[in-house]
Amino acid sequence: MTPGSRFGRFARTLETYVALPLFALLSLAAIWIATLHFVDVEREAARNAASDATREQLDTYEAQMVRSLTAIDQTLKVVAYSVQMNGPRAALPALRTQGLLPPGLLFQVSVSDRDGRIVDSNPPTPAPDISQEAYFTAHATGKAGASFVSAPIHAVAGQEALLYFTRGIKDGSGRFAGVAIVAVDPAYFTSAYERSRAGERGLLALVGDDGTARSVRIGDKVSAGGRFAIDGLDVLTPRATAPDGVVRYGGAHRLHGFPLTAVVGLAADEQMAAFEQHRRTYILAASAASALLLVVVALISAWSWQLAKARRRERRAQETYQAASEASLDAVFVLRGVAGHDGHAADFLVEDSNRRAELLTGVPKAAQRGRPLVELLPYSRTNGMYDELARVVTGKVAVETEWQAGSGPNTGRWLQRQIVPVQDGAVLMVRDITERKQAEESARHMAQHDELTGLPNRSLIRERLDAAVHEAQRGGTHLALAFIDLDGFKAVNDSLGHQAGDVLLQVIGQRMQACLGPGQTLGRLGGDEFVILLPDVADSVADSVPAIGPLLERVLSAVAEPVQIGDQAASVGCSMGVAVYPRDGDDPRTLMTNADAAMYHAKELGKHNFQFYQPGMNAAVAD
Repeated sequence: MTPGSRFGRFARTLETYVALPLFALLSLAAIWIATLHFVDVEREAARNAASDATREQLDTYEAQMVRSLTAIDQTLKVVAYSVQMNGPRAALPALRTQGLLPPGLLFQVSVSDRDGRIVDSNPPTPAPDISQEAYFTAHATGKAGASFVSAPIHAVAGQEALLYFTRGIKDGSGRFAGVAIVAVDPAYFTSAYERSRAGERGLLALVGDDGTARSVRIGDKVSAGGRFAIDGLDVLTPRATAPDGVVRYGGAHRLHGFPLTAVVGLAADEQMAAFEQHRRTYILAASAASALLLVVVALISAWSWQLAKARRRERRAQETYQAASEASLDAVFVLRGVAGHDGHAADFLVEDSNRRAELLTGVPKAAQRGRPLVELLPYSRTNGMYDELARVVTGKVAVETEWQAGSGPNTGRWLQRQIVPVQDGAVLMVRDITERKQAEESARHMAQHDELTGLPNRSLIRERLDAAVHEAQRGGTHLALAFIDLDGFKAVNDSLGHQAGDVLLQVIGQRMQACLGPGQTLGRLGGDEFVILLPDVADSVADSVPAIGPLLERVLSAVAEPVQIGDQAASVGCSMGVAVYPRDGDDPRTLMTNADAAMYHAKELGKHNFQFYQPGMNAAVAD
């Protein structure tokens, strides 16, 4: 290859594998820079619009409140003047005649005397005593200015709270003569709420200088009273200042001449909803353009690299297989099926294997290739392996089997084989699982045997008793269950210590075990309680005593022999109760219960003896 041709090939490679991805990256950068710029510009415009809308509504609401409050204050002045001119009882009728009173549906106008009694009202209402109300005492003591705005007050139980606008009344000598009152529903001051401008969660509020809300409207919900913080309101930065936790653009203006502040809030998510829709559209369009660009680039790159990728994958797979195969704990055989005359797999030849296969067969890897599997694993024809291979190759399903080798270098060891189908054959994996089997057997033994004595524990005793009862039911035979409790063990355990008690239990268990014959089971239930399971015994008590009595006597004698523990000799005895199946019970639970009752009867008779169960022993135990 000439230098010129090499340069040309390098140029083509650079154009294909560098220029194309570089172009794609630059294009993606341009798409997203433009998109994010448009989003930022529109976000800023939406925020400015929300701030402007908040200012506009705040100015409008402020103007409305000033007009309404000025009208109310003017009414109070007219009422106070009429009282001075006509007296408290004739003041409202005079104004009503002249048409100077506001509508009674919206405004409740009242006049009180200097003692806090309502002397007249429009429309007529019950005349409560207002002498203890804050607005009355404020005027009566001179602490209020010319006018006063109360917090929401429930003047009549069961009715909505009202706002009370008041002005003190002076008599001809300038002394306090009463109060002119205009009571208004708080909802009146937020009735200007327009959903088309404020949205579903907009806010209108009238808040006193004391921080108590006179009227609050959020959407369709109107409330009054409670604290309302206005310090965090900002038309430029939305915050969650209202009790509902909604983030809003907000503003507040104190009303000139009144101890009140007008508050307006617009929900930020509603104000930014149009922007968010546009933002999603921009992002979706940019994403679609990016995806299309990436798909085009990916297709071109895939076409360019298809052959090289295929080669690399094949080489990597081969290397991975070799590494995994050699590192595996399994003996791996890659087998090719050889079809017989009927078209089914008749034999399997080794195409590849690993180091573990050498150890399993004793044949080097090179010598294994091309040889039938049966020559390397002679037992494969007799232990079902060949049948499983044929089934895997035919049915394309994997199988897994465990078996204990009966011949060859692994005789007596537990092995596990897995067979998975591959093209034109199968892969056989063989692993030595002897240690796992031994561990499982050890765990099973520990779970079913008493840790101290090594005898079957309650779980294994119950299992064997269930099996013995089942066998007796099937064969029509009988069995006996002896319940044993050591006599005097607690005294030894308390005097010599728990360690000595453990030694005593171990020795007693060994002695009792030595008294039993084949098929007979001794188990420890716990503490100083043992059981003996004796299958195939006589049914009646008269027959059972000669049959198992000598064995029980041997057990009594073995237990009674002193046990040397260090320099101390400890002696215990035992009481035994015997229940016979099926005479004394036809299920394990009943047999255990009745044998226990018989054992307690033996203790009542002086201990160190055995008793066969008789009806009535359970009642004696219960007594």
